[in-house]
Amino acid sequence: MQRMLLGYSRQYDARNHKREGIYKTTRDITKRSKEAIFFLHRIKQAAGAQRERIMREGWAKLEHVFDLILDVFAQIEDDEDFWRFQRTVSFGLQEFV
Repeated sequence: MQRMLLGYSRQYDARNHKREGIYKTTRDITKRSKEAIFFLHRIKQAAGAQRERIMREGWAKLEHVFDLILDVFAQIEDDEDFWRFQRTVSFGLQEFV
């Protein structure tokens, strides 16, 4: 009986650790998405070469967000995990969209 409870405890701890990692990455997605959005808003006031520089830097910021999104989906290994953690992931993806 004690082994069974210890097994459940380990499963719960592993799932909780995974959720915390996904939540942290999703917070980073939200933060980086907002940074990219506000950075790209500067294009309206820019002209010429400065505008191109802003576009390049903005695209680099968005690529970093793409990498974070791929990292989240790599952490969610199967369909069961996706549905278990979808509320943890959804707010970051909504901010990105």
